[in-house]
Amino acid sequence: MSSKHILCIGEASVDFLSQQKGLPLSEVREYKKRLAGEAELAVKIARRTGNCALLSKVGNDRFGKLIRSYLQKENVDTHFLYIDNDKDTTVSFTALDEEGNVAEKQYLTRGADLNLQSREIGLRVLENVSLLHFDSYSVLSDNYRALSSILSWSYKMDAFRAFSLANDLVLKNKKDRDLIRSVLNVTDLFFLNENQLKYLTGLWAPDFACDMLFRENNELREILVEEDGYIHLYCRDDLHERVPLMKGRENDFLAAYLSLIADDRKANRFGFLKAAAVLINF
Repeated sequence: MSSKHILCIGEASVDFLSQQKGLPLSEVREYKKRLAGEAELAVKIARRTGNCALLSKVGNDRFGKLIRSYLQKENVDTHFLYIDNDKDTTVSFTALDEEGNVAEKQYLTRGADLNLQSREIGLRVLENVSLLHFDSYSVLSDNYRALSSILSWSYKMDAFRAFSLANDLVLKNKKDRDLIRSVLNVTDLFFLNENQLKYLTGLWAPDFACDMLFRENNELREILVEEDGYIHLYCRDDLHERVPLMKGRENDFLAAYLSLIADDRKANRFGFLKAAAVLINF
């Protein structure tokens, strides 16, 4: 890609989402096949900017070919979507509760996108990148070593770094919490939900929890917190704003916000509210 673009790093999977809310997976009979993880986010960003690439892996199988074909159809750059001949493409089944929250998730296969290797990735992956986004899938897996190298390179190349946690990730494991906090010192923007913020910091007041993370991580500029139908923006300069958000639209909002700040890295109320307005009118 010749112009500045956004790079997404992480999960590239196919998810079979239940169309029958409130039922356990063992009883669900109707599913909708969808792209999931960073691959889904990359598509949403590409639809807005026309300039997004995905760094991940898929298996040499039909699901892998399906993901690549769909990404290319949506104008996502797939030069760094590698093929793993030894591992299958990640496929999952997801059940929702009556409110639309993830109630149960079962992986049919889980492999290729967890197997990024540092030796496969050179500095060329960061050429012309204005902003990179990575997910908790990359941090809490065998991809962590490769991700660490990329983050170090991105710091030297002055790329904006955004990090978000999967909405259904429960941070009860101390090892997971420690790994997540270890990358916040090389993160500009952090996106998570209120429960995750509580588990991560041990503090129940979001204002105090965000203040603590800002104090501990000098590079961290913004924290986006999803809470009960709202997205809250907390900034290092004490700016605090919130906008309403429908459940299940978290990735849509994130795509809109990242697209807006890719060229203007300053955290501000105007950009945050503009992203919300874009989402409402999308």
